[in-house]
Amino acid sequence: MPDVQPKKYSSRTSADEILAGRDLSPLRIAITGCNAGIGFETARSLAQAGATIVLPCRDMEKSVATAMRIKETVPDARLEPAVMDLSDLTSVVSFAESQRDAPDSKKLDILICNAGVYPGNYRESAQGFELCFAVCHLGHFTLVRSLWPSIIKWKTRLVIVASGSHRSPAKINFGNLPAKPKRYSSLKAYGQAKLANVLFANELNRRLGDRGVFANSLHPGALIATSIGRTSWLAKVAIAFARPFSKSLNQGAATTVYCAVAPEAATLRGEYLDDCAVAQASDEARDSDVASRLWEVSEKLVSEAGIQLPPLT
Repeated sequence: MPDVQPKKYSSRTSADEILAGRDLSPLRIAITGCNAGIGFETARSLAQAGATIVLPCRDMEKSVATAMRIKETVPDARLEPAVMDLSDLTSVVSFAESQRDAPDSKKLDILICNAGVYPGNYRESAQGFELCFAVCHLGHFTLVRSLWPSIIKWKTRLVIVASGSHRSPAKINFGNLPAKPKRYSSLKAYGQAKLANVLFANELNRRLGDRGVFANSLHPGALIATSIGRTSWLAKVAIAFARPFSKSLNQGAATTVYCAVAPEAATLRGEYLDDCAVAQASDEARDSDVASRLWEVSEKLVSEAGIQLPPLT
């Protein structure tokens, strides 16, 4: 039989196109940041294809409202509202424990770390960390680490939504991580957080790849009209100007969906993707020593915040 060639997609391919004809009913998928923007479109598209979607939001009201919005277009969607606030690590641990203690019949087949925020000025998380780093990276780090034993047992596929913004600044500034209020730059803070996303995915793959758990990161598209910049007037203006030229939300969800469920993506190991294809991340993002150091710093920050994580077994 001839080899099956991977499908080729364009920058305008939508999530719905990737999922056309797919039956994902055996899968249970959790998606952070699912109440708006690309995260919502990711959840809606995967639910439409039959997957059971766990909807962790900052509070139950938001999660239930998200489920109701999905059911407006996918009436038979299988949805599980849940509570998790990524800016509060105690909330992250509580959600992880609720999933970790579930029977294997409710295992997480896929975890999509999608949530992010672009703060207009310096703000702090519940544990006193700079908010962008806390939500984009440290909350997701704590989530994965809290689920560690179950992720290994279930062979959960990990999808980390990063950004092309990981290229600027060019390097992680460990001397100012998380960023401090003095001379705070939201642009630099966001770039560092997205760089941390790529490094995190690569380190996850290094630590878990030989145990059958694989992680990849991705760039969904530039200046898509999401709510990520809701606290920054500059981000709102940039997104508004770019709207006629940028991807739609469903197109922005395409690479996430591709990483999560496309058959040809099943062989990807620690890759960075753009437009549903493997792309070249920055030199810093591909530096295993930097990734290892970021992991150790993240462990230390979480521990100093009083959060107890499962052992790395």
